[in-house]
Amino acid sequence: MQTIILELCNENPPLDEERHFPEDDFIDLVTGAQYFLHRHTSAEAGETTHIHIFKRWSSHDVRALGLESVTTHLAALALDSTGQPDYWFVVNQWVVGDYWLPAENTIELFRGWSFSEAECQKNSKYGFWHEWVANQVNKSLETDIFSLLNERDRILDQLVDLRPGENVLEDRSIEVICCSRVNPYRAVP
Repeated sequence: MQTIILELCNENPPLDEERHFPEDDFIDLVTGAQYFLHRHTSAEAGETTHIHIFKRWSSHDVRALGLESVTTHLAALALDSTGQPDYWFVVNQWVVGDYWLPAENTIELFRGWSFSEAECQKNSKYGFWHEWVANQVNKSLETDIFSLLNERDRILDQLVDLRPGENVLEDRSIEVICCSRVNPYRAVP
């Protein structure tokens, strides 16, 4: 059975958080959708093969900062040994260096996350996987992922209250903030 892991890596990817599959990520310049797969170990999640999911976007405020666009991380999807979705998790800002948004704004940004038809047709072998990842995002966005992002914000708010004057978003002792098992029976809305 073909899986996204086998498709991108031909085997289990090496334990190396710097290695991305594909090397320069999949990025759709039309929709802003972006993702990559990699495998590494973290204190909180152990050894995982997972997909990090992002969106590149712009606004008047972003351009006022002198930036053409910024990237926001939604969540990561851990895959089990068969390449199937296992659990979602969210990471601290220092892990991905993204433009941080509260849960509600992040969910709004990712509604309808997908790759354009043109991007899917560039290389039809990957078009299937773009749609597969988009399906995983869209079926979990309003439920599992939104709950995770709210939990992330709650945990970080508590940490800010406990550690005034510290930037908890840059605390390297906090990598994975929280996670949630995938519900395989949830239908796409």
